[in-house]
Amino acid sequence: MEANILLFELALTFYLLATIAGVVEIFKKKKSTSKAVLYLSVIGFLFHTANIIARYIQGGHIPVTNMHEASSFFAWCIVILFFTYEYRYKPGLLSSFILPLVFIIMFSSAVFPREIGIISPVLKSYWFGIHVALAFLADAAFSMACGIGIMYLIQERHVKSKRINSLFLKLPSLQVLDDINYHLITLGFPLLSLAIITGVIWANTA
Repeated sequence: MEANILLFELALTFYLLATIAGVVEIFKKKKSTSKAVLYLSVIGFLFHTANIIARYIQGGHIPVTNMHEASSFFAWCIVILFFTYEYRYKPGLLSSFILPLVFIIMFSSAVFPREIGIISPVLKSYWFGIHVALAFLADAAFSMACGIGIMYLIQERHVKSKRINSLFLKLPSLQVLDDINYHLITLGFPLLSLAIITGVIWANTA
């Protein structure tokens, strides 16, 4: 088994374990699994990063030129944003809503062929790499905003019904969720705009 494939399988495995721990955390009254979720996702991310670097070295270009690579890179971008907002806000149960999405994307990536093919010279432009990285980060921000939006709707329903249960206590306040969503959207649109601009530059210089 090639090194990059082994690294991908390890990343997928740890993301699965982190996802399971995150889902379990929803139903537990105590936050005993929160550290386990973080540790498992960090280990998965390290293997994932090593996989992307290995494919970059082996292929000589940013690994986004087929469905396997693109899906994997997209999931990697989501995890970066997940860690960023987890560190900044420490919102309860963020992993329970975001990591399942990461695992689903990674699992779908595993279905596609994993060969590192020869690409057209036009795709070896550094403008292409910048354009693609910005586009994926923008999409990752919007995807996370969607997950946060679901959390907001669940918490809003609890507030309106005046139900105080363990899920209500674990979820962040509506204000925190609104702040995170605002930051994600205000991050996503500039990144998307820059992706479009760099895409135009890449097309004109290709």
